[in-house]
Amino acid sequence: MRNSRTNKGYSALAQIVAALAVFFLISCRGQSHPLEGRVLDAGDGSPLVARVIVGEKPYDTDADGQFEIPLNPGLHHVQVLAPGYVTQSFTVAIDETSSPDVDQVAEVRLHRRVLSGVVLDRDSGQPVAGALVNHGQAKVITNQEGQFEVEARPQVSLAVSCPGYLPLQVSEAEIEAAFGLTGLMDGRWTVAMVPRALTGTVVEAGTARPISGALVSIGDATSLTDANGRYELRHVEPGSGIAVSSPAHRPSSSLAYTGQATQELVLNPWEVALTVLDGATGEPLPEARITSPRSSTFTDAQGRASLSVLPGTLVTVTAEAYRTATLVYEGQELLDVSLHRTLTVELRDKKTGDPVSNALLQVFSGEPEPTLLRTDSEGRVELEDASAALTVTVKAPGYRRVSVPVTQTAEMRIDLEPFQVRGVRAPFGLLALPDRMEALLSLVESSELNAIVLDVKSDGARIAWPSAVPLAQEAGAYQKGLTDLRQLLEECHRRDIYVVARMVVFKDHLLAQGRIDEVLPVIEQIKAAGMAAGIAGHNPDVFRWAEKAGLEVDYYMCCYYNAAHRDKRAEHVTGMHEWYREEDREIMTALIQELSKPVVHYKVLAAGRNDPAEALDRVAQTMREGDATCVGIYNEEKPDMLAEDVRLLDESLARVRQTA
Repeated sequence: MRNSRTNKGYSALAQIVAALAVFFLISCRGQSHPLEGRVLDAGDGSPLVARVIVGEKPYDTDADGQFEIPLNPGLHHVQVLAPGYVTQSFTVAIDETSSPDVDQVAEVRLHRRVLSGVVLDRDSGQPVAGALVNHGQAKVITNQEGQFEVEARPQVSLAVSCPGYLPLQVSEAEIEAAFGLTGLMDGRWTVAMVPRALTGTVVEAGTARPISGALVSIGDATSLTDANGRYELRHVEPGSGIAVSSPAHRPSSSLAYTGQATQELVLNPWEVALTVLDGATGEPLPEARITSPRSSTFTDAQGRASLSVLPGTLVTVTAEAYRTATLVYEGQELLDVSLHRTLTVELRDKKTGDPVSNALLQVFSGEPEPTLLRTDSEGRVELEDASAALTVTVKAPGYRRVSVPVTQTAEMRIDLEPFQVRGVRAPFGLLALPDRMEALLSLVESSELNAIVLDVKSDGARIAWPSAVPLAQEAGAYQKGLTDLRQLLEECHRRDIYVVARMVVFKDHLLAQGRIDEVLPVIEQIKAAGMAAGIAGHNPDVFRWAEKAGLEVDYYMCCYYNAAHRDKRAEHVTGMHEWYREEDREIMTALIQELSKPVVHYKVLAAGRNDPAEALDRVAQTMREGDATCVGIYNEEKPDMLAEDVRLLDESLARVRQTA
């Protein structure tokens, strides 16, 4: 502590009462003259036990502050002292002519000493405002300039306290040293307070690596750690918690600050313990790659890994043959991630190697309904969750249908065999005639044909199998007495005959009645079941409307002739009047050139009324790439009728290609 004396500017005239400068004129002709007086407190008038010094000779007052001192004639310098008071000095002149019997009485009033000073910050030298100064019973607060003033008490120390600083104690001796012999302070007296500080380092748990940029705080005091993890907090107060945070580390509980000078702080890094599992079996997945913007790692044999990652960032988990999982890390300490097997199927033309686009894939997994997918322009499609997939069936126009078992591989390439359908249609009624059906199968098997189209639903809404659909059962839709459909399909497959099931679900009479919008949900249901949906019609307006509405169908079946109006009754009635006009054929064949879907051309022979060579030549001129034709035959009288029709169409197509 640094001391200096302060003079409060008390002048001698202000400190000495006029009555103190009393001149005692005593004439005793060689006899002593008494100097009498009393020492009092200038503040409250109470008597003081003091010392009176005349010249160099001291005298003490009694308990009532009174004194009597014999003096010889002449000038005498008098000092009055009392502990804790400012010394008073005056001069007494004794005249030899004065009578010694005259008593000279005076009152000496002493002022208490005043201790004044400034409280400063030891390190910055700035004044400390609001500090509490205790001196005996007196308590004062420093002002904005750090100044204080208090009555000085003898043999009493001084205590100074202030939030953010170490307590300061000034001893009695230091205080006394601030005063001169007269009890006045000479110059400025300062008290320096030491800021309370906490220093230490912030390190990472486990590695003890210093953490830079961590924020350490106690109350309003804050500090950022340097490159070596060091911090210093100044002007802190016990009783608060030590808080520390770092963006790369987990928040920690505050540590009690009790006034310690140093404290090491430890933070745990943002880290998550992950377990990667198979979403279907729950088995751990080893060698799964886990990545974040800060780091990456692989799972061990138990599917476990530890990753350093900040909350709010993306974590990506990948494994061969599994769909990538991406998640936002939310600060968990433990995290299980389930991956689902994925399957990418690529379809290629077996002959050309070209991709097969818009092919339909049916993925069977034990569920009642398969998952339906379509390949993109590159002939690829991805099944996001293939965990339960068993087989994949592929259907694509122009290719043989194929079913492939699903293995553990992540990618599967299937080469499709080009397949041109050359078939014969079996009307619904033939299913009741086993001999006729056998004759048709034998015809396909022994000729250039390779497929059969089975009408499994009649125009009158009868179906060829006992459906489990409640509505079908309630309506009695099953037509009994027909060939067992499942056995028929198995026989076709045994003979390598491709089967197309044909089902009529929509009729022109709805269009004629202004109910065309009813077709939309029907198409959606067919597509949802994984089947090809097409629209067949005799009326050209059906296809004009379908094109304008942008219906998502797979094909059209266009009848060359609008032979009968069916707005009153949908199904065909034997013997009903029909007409076959050339202008109808002209309208439909011209319209076909404008349609956006593949077209099956049918009733091209006008129910046997047209010459086969002319009719099929017209078909060849009208057909576009991807189109097909459907020709009715009755071969009991002419067994080679089908072969003749195929020859005539092939010859006509060849001529069209030559002239193109």
